[in-house]
Amino acid sequence: MSNAQYRTAEKSSRFAALLAREKLVREAVEKLYLKKGGSLLDLDIKLCEATVDDALICRQSDNRRLTENPDAQREPGEKPMVTVSEGRLHARELVRYSEKREELRLAAKNSIEEAINRLRPTNDDELRDVLEAAAEDTSGVGRMAMFTPREAQEEPIPMEALATAAGGIGGKLTDADERAMLSALKQFDRDAVFALVDKQSGAIQQEFNQRLNALLAK
Repeated sequence: MSNAQYRTAEKSSRFAALLAREKLVREAVEKLYLKKGGSLLDLDIKLCEATVDDALICRQSDNRRLTENPDAQREPGEKPMVTVSEGRLHARELVRYSEKREELRLAAKNSIEEAINRLRPTNDDELRDVLEAAAEDTSGVGRMAMFTPREAQEEPIPMEALATAAGGIGGKLTDADERAMLSALKQFDRDAVFALVDKQSGAIQQEFNQRLNALLAK
């Protein structure tokens, strides 16, 4: 495979992964929307749409009768199955329900995005867990509050403590990792610091965590 073909395949793979994640998010938004009352709202909208359509059909039927016979009149007591007034009433309701549906969908979307931003899943499995919990949390707090890890609730770890703990293991890192650690610390990138630590051996990780916990305990 040539370099160009490899880059194209890699790009296609990343694009497919993004599409898959986007689909998961959309499905979670729809699930939460339905649980928040969207299913009943959708039924109301369908009822209004059907009534408006029926009123239009009845009106068109009257128009055809008048076209064929301008003097045509309804039989005594005869009424259209759906009146124009009923059609107008349901048309107004249809607009109101449609606006309500958009508001409810937006609220569901915001709740899902808030959960993702708060918990910051790092892989697809974590994303699925977050979305599953968020889509069940119709109150916006209940299950998600139980699901939220301590890291998402507490203040960020001070960079000074991270820098000191990282300095204690600096001599045990490869030259490349040591340069990457210095870069992460300079950019105040906590996630990058922890990602570099996670690459190291169990002994180095343990030493880093012990140093960091001792600093945070002061």
